[in-house]
Amino acid sequence: MKHKIYYILFLFFVCFIEPNLSWAENDRYFSFYGAQVSYNDLKDLAIFKTDLKSSYFIACAIGKELWKKNNLFSIEGEVQFVKHIGGYRFECDCGACSNTGWDWGEGRNYENRAFAKQTHEEFNAALIIRWSYFPWDYLIDTSIAAGEGLSYATENPPAETDYHAINHDDEDEVSKILNYLMFEWTFALPRYPKQRLIFRIHHRSGIFGVFNNVKGGSNAIGIGLRYDF
Repeated sequence: MKHKIYYILFLFFVCFIEPNLSWAENDRYFSFYGAQVSYNDLKDLAIFKTDLKSSYFIACAIGKELWKKNNLFSIEGEVQFVKHIGGYRFECDCGACSNTGWDWGEGRNYENRAFAKQTHEEFNAALIIRWSYFPWDYLIDTSIAAGEGLSYATENPPAETDYHAINHDDEDEVSKILNYLMFEWTFALPRYPKQRLIFRIHHRSGIFGVFNNVKGGSNAIGIGLRYDF
């Protein structure tokens, strides 16, 4: 319920607080990027502290600039398709899950303890706020953006699963539908403003239990290209 209130407040700001925003015509873009899953919290990624795992995904996104003001501030809508690629075996390596006779749940033991690789698909939709002016734009055209929306995974993501809880019959709060959050930096040569290099943080979470009581989530760091058309 709380996340719906956030969307209503955001739409109120767009429609009533800033009436000078103008409708953008024929301003679309396509992005393609690859990313690597990180075990770090979002706050750690903000200071470039990373613990990357050998689990990856590729993503393609199409979006449209919905509103803009004075070529400085804009709002975009974006939808994404994400394909996760296995490679890292997600499991719990704590003492209780690495010991052959310690507090196993019914039907579980060291040999058949739970683990999985990420190979599922993911669909995301977000509203994105972008700031597009920096003093050095005459050298490198730069923008920064933050997006908020919803994410749907075709199966419960292993990176978001509490395997200790599964192994020992504790509660494992996980959900296919979670909140989606992104942060992005783009860079382009002034002569080629339609082709941009992008760096993106890709985040799914339950917002401290707002979504299906999920208090965790997952993060990934990606790099790719964006083309405006």
